[in-house]
Amino acid sequence: MFRFGIFIFVLTLVISVMLYSGEKKAIEKLNIADTDILVFENLNSPDAISFETTMPPLEIIKILNASIYKKQNLKNEGLEIYYCFVENINNFIVENGKKINLQISYDGNISTVGFPLILTGY
Repeated sequence: MFRFGIFIFVLTLVISVMLYSGEKKAIEKLNIADTDILVFENLNSPDAISFETTMPPLEIIKILNASIYKKQNLKNEGLEIYYCFVENINNFIVENGKKINLQISYDGNISTVGFPLILTGY
């Protein structure tokens, strides 16, 4: 039984490294400290990574060479929300036939960034 537990742990670790390798490279490009990153598991959606930064959305999009799929302006909340796709990130959702693996919410000061989505709230 102990060996089976070790096997499951190693398998989970290998899958996690494969799943998040693209996100890790993207986060490194943005110079985000590991301590600022939150990792979430949600039963209703893919695993997600999110963090906050003072970097504006268009700078993040440029650094990651992301394609913008859709932009929303939530005027009542004072937010801009970007739905994007970045090559080499394997974790994504599909909306209307388009892959989304990067979501950015911006309140004018702070960008909340999520791969593939922000699950922590804006």
